[in-house]
Amino acid sequence: MRREIEGHNYGYYVLSEPIISDHEYDALFRELEELEKANPQFYSPDSPTQRVGPPSAHLFPHVKHLSPMLGLENACNREELLAWDNRVRKVVGRDALDYVTELKIDGVAVSLLYKDGQLLRAATRGSGMEGEDVTANIREIAAIRAQLGNGPLLCEARGEVYISKRGFDILNRERLKAGLPLYSSPRNAASASLRQGDPHVTRERPLDIWIFGIGSLEGKELERHWEILEYLASLGLKINPHNQRHQSIESVWKYIEHWSRKRGELPYDTDGVVVKLDSLTDREKAGEILRAPRWALAYKFQPVEATTRLKDIFIVIGRTGAIKPFGLLEPVHVGGATIRIAPLNNEEDVQRKDIRIGDHVVVRRAGGVRPEVIKPIEALRTGKERPFQVPRSCPSCGAPITKIPGQAFSRCSGGRCPAQVAQHLRQFVSENGMNMVGVGDALCYQLVEGGIVEDVGDLYFLGRKDLERVGFKGKNADRVLGSIAEAKQRPLEKLIFALGIPEVGVGTARVLSKHFSSLDALSKAGSSDLKRVPGIGAKVSQAIVAFFGSRVNRDILRKLRRAGVRI
Repeated sequence: MRREIEGHNYGYYVLSEPIISDHEYDALFRELEELEKANPQFYSPDSPTQRVGPPSAHLFPHVKHLSPMLGLENACNREELLAWDNRVRKVVGRDALDYVTELKIDGVAVSLLYKDGQLLRAATRGSGMEGEDVTANIREIAAIRAQLGNGPLLCEARGEVYISKRGFDILNRERLKAGLPLYSSPRNAASASLRQGDPHVTRERPLDIWIFGIGSLEGKELERHWEILEYLASLGLKINPHNQRHQSIESVWKYIEHWSRKRGELPYDTDGVVVKLDSLTDREKAGEILRAPRWALAYKFQPVEATTRLKDIFIVIGRTGAIKPFGLLEPVHVGGATIRIAPLNNEEDVQRKDIRIGDHVVVRRAGGVRPEVIKPIEALRTGKERPFQVPRSCPSCGAPITKIPGQAFSRCSGGRCPAQVAQHLRQFVSENGMNMVGVGDALCYQLVEGGIVEDVGDLYFLGRKDLERVGFKGKNADRVLGSIAEAKQRPLEKLIFALGIPEVGVGTARVLSKHFSSLDALSKAGSSDLKRVPGIGAKVSQAIVAFFGSRVNRDILRKLRRAGVRI
């Protein structure tokens, strides 16, 4: 579960391409917290629950925030809100507290550092401790002040950069005319627009911002959060007009209920309400835990649902050969995004829900990108709907598709299936893997489709002529070849992850690299040896032994050794 959450963190914060909804992510995170509380013997400082946030990407220089940009505890119902309020009142030692509520904007959190009224630096949230320096791009957003009137000695303002619903629709229409891929949500579009290599591109995007607080402030003494918001507004920073003060938790609940009903009328997407203690003195008494302040809470709205038609079901072949069905939908706007494709989990899930091609289906989304198909609407069936059938042979290599009893997925049986190889290449060259800069998804597919690369070991034997065959010439070819050569010296943990061993993610690869001195030592380890490694159970050890027992994988290891890869 830790590995799964780390992957979702990377997709959401680094790639700006989340693959599950906020609602689903929160459920996963809560389950992990409960598991760790019940099983303290499996404590790990690398757990997502023990860190402020995920690591940020390396597209821009990293800078440290003057004060951490902490995450927030979540609540999903009235009982959880009241429980939080009860805990905070006990810690603070008062029966009545004052609160401020703010709409939780679905955008990109940033920190704006002003010194003597001048915008000195802007950074993304990143890991919470440090983020990416996006100052040049932030300066291109018209809503952000480059200079504050009578500004304090130092002010670290915090805000959320976003794109309105109308701006998102206009942007996607322009991209459609230009033949470019469409953004799947305003949040995704805002993140991609803010992290452009060319600030002029950022300037052309309809970005806006709401400021919601400060990290650090020097030269001005304030006692309440509401005073902070008023002061920031007086400096010319944009403060959301729907912020509200409350003298009771019941008043907070009425605010939440109101915007839960009315959020669709807002010109931008919001997925919840942030509740904060107003008094800064009360905040100091409440303190904070590792990941979040005790004095603030994010109340998440319930998932949004919509109905559309399932036009077709197609399959994607994963890295391990698993056949994964996806639904092609009639475009539908759900929770701030236009949904056209939805994962259908696995074939057994499709059969269990009795989802058929041509069905009208209920699609649910809660702030993420990939929706969930909940169920078909049987009352709307016409009799022309067709059950989904897994093909008998792989559409990529023609090998038989087989299914082992007890497993959820059917699999392609081809050992050298181009689709599997291409997916394996994507993991091998990824940032968590061998980090081959310049070797993107398109090049991976081109190398496989052109018959140039049959497995990941072939990457290290590519020549200039090979790259020219797929359109990479001159400096582009030099950059790719240089990156591949540099990747020969990556740490052992990166190589272990890059190999794509089933059940072995980033965290497990790190653990294995600490217990085995080389890839040779790991490849020769038996199940009993592996089970002695903390955190390695029977399922993982069996997967590792089976992986290194494969002739195809042994051939790959020989290629890596011959190429001079550090093993």
